[in-house]
Amino acid sequence: MRDPRRQRPDRRHVGFGSIWVTNFADRTVSRVDADTGTWLATIRTGAVGRGIAVGAGSVWVTDEATGTLVQVDPTTNRVMHRAPVGNGAASVVYGDGAVWVANELLHRLRSGSADAGRPCLNTRRPPFDNLRVRRALNYAVDRRKMVELHGGAAVAQPTCQAVPPTVPGHRSYCPYTVDPDRSGEWHAPDFAKARALVAASHTRGMRIEVWTFPFFSKEGHYLVSLLRRLGYRAQLVDFRLVKSYFTKLDRTPTVQAGLVGWFGGRLAADTFTPLGCDFAQNWAHFCDRRFDREVRRLAAEQAADPTAGAALAARLDRQIVDQAPGVPLFTPRFADLTSARVGNYQANTYAASSVLIDQLWVR
Repeated sequence: MRDPRRQRPDRRHVGFGSIWVTNFADRTVSRVDADTGTWLATIRTGAVGRGIAVGAGSVWVTDEATGTLVQVDPTTNRVMHRAPVGNGAASVVYGDGAVWVANELLHRLRSGSADAGRPCLNTRRPPFDNLRVRRALNYAVDRRKMVELHGGAAVAQPTCQAVPPTVPGHRSYCPYTVDPDRSGEWHAPDFAKARALVAASHTRGMRIEVWTFPFFSKEGHYLVSLLRRLGYRAQLVDFRLVKSYFTKLDRTPTVQAGLVGWFGGRLAADTFTPLGCDFAQNWAHFCDRRFDREVRRLAAEQAADPTAGAALAARLDRQIVDQAPGVPLFTPRFADLTSARVGNYQANTYAASSVLIDQLWVR
């Protein structure tokens, strides 16, 4: 273990059973066991940051020197991504399902590169261990209504799949709609098909508990009403605090269904990570080792070229849609807030999570 006095510890945050400390001198993050005080790891982030936060299955550290936000995977203690967020990135917090950064130009890290809302269905617990039931819920849900509940078309667009439209490898695909066609777009729910699948599963009348939190409270209430229409005895558990919700979700593998959002990924491989057999926050408890190997191959290809592996990404996306470990609802459309002194704003249409910094000017 290094001498902490030489590392110049600065800010700290608690999460995933650990205390995370930024070290200003050597640009690292130390991980310490919250119960025993035992040093667990030193992560080289390269970030000269005074901000650190925990949320959405990751640890987030600001880098004031380069104006980026560093994402650390707590399951591997390694840096996953670096996202540009503007000059003077100082502090960062997680709340309301998003990562917020305070700096000179931007006030919120947009989350357009991941599906904002999706119920995770526990593939190891009845009735969602039955593929027919998981597909039935995908057919039954009115994604347009979900968009309206979340704030309307200005902030969300319906989707049936994991890979969002802004990410290389996206190919529109939606079997869970009335009159599916070659466009791959969702049109409307098919409740008759959903009821037929539930009848074939012989699970009608079972008890289902759905968990949610304030950011997806309206969506949670709608989902429970939908399950009741399908013949299930469904009830909602609505947590008041986001932190307690995800802590409890992590510690309760028997939860049948829970609404979550996954943010920050810029590559197709990122969107599949939460479904990995060994991923700590795999709340669907979906596991396919062959799928994991393919995802690792995709990640290796995209590490050198983000546009590489588009055909593989599309195939994996279709596989996940068909297996239905969740119910993708919508892709977010978040706005960037800028100072009145900023001009020539241009969105990064590839990453959908930042602006083109080099095109901005400031008075």
